[in-house]
Amino acid sequence: MLSENIIQILIYIHAAAGGIALFTGPASFIAKKGQKWHRIFGKLFFYSMMVVSILALVISISPGHESLFLFSIGIFSAYLVCSGYRVLYLKSLSRNGKAQLIDWIISSIMLVFGLVMIVHGIQLLLKNNMGGIVLLVFAFFALSLSITDFRLYTKETEDKSFWLFNHIGKMNGAVIAAYTAFIVVNDVLPGLLAWLGPIVPGFFVGYYFSNKYKKAITKNKKEPKEVVKIEID
Repeated sequence: MLSENIIQILIYIHAAAGGIALFTGPASFIAKKGQKWHRIFGKLFFYSMMVVSILALVISISPGHESLFLFSIGIFSAYLVCSGYRVLYLKSLSRNGKAQLIDWIISSIMLVFGLVMIVHGIQLLLKNNMGGIVLLVFAFFALSLSITDFRLYTKETEDKSFWLFNHIGKMNGAVIAAYTAFIVVNDVLPGLLAWLGPIVPGFFVGYYFSNKYKKAITKNKKEPKEVVKIEID
């Protein structure tokens, strides 16, 4: 059992990692894809968000801080960065490749918690807690993404650029999660607007970058790896 002092230290670390994510997330999008700074900022964002997510899970099950709501949000955030990173290893799915066990585990956990979020969201709404709306909205995205994952794992795709747009979409979702947490904790916006407001500008950011690379791939008539050389080292 963690003492309150240790929990407070974890909260400070959680906040510090969140601050790093707020900077490195957008920086990785701005940096040219596949180049040195994109990889550096991308890895820093990945690891900082993992620290944020893991500590959120630990804190949300600690005495006096128990919250299934925050635990579910932590799972969702971890899923976005883990799955968004893992898809870089799954480019072969368009060439009869197979997803690894870890990919199935990540998507399965998200699917299960997507259902948990629906049930708990309804429970909260029945108690007139508007946090239920937040969970239901996030559950929609969680279930949609995890089901899409399973389709990729079980059916060969002819879209050779699927991994690029999957990567952009999920990492963009993780950036939205980071900024949502910042806005909620600091009371930048009121109530539901704080939780759901960041989705709107985040959507347009994701659309901009996805459209940018779709045009580049179409214009050059090249494989996505020739347009965006994202490497893992």
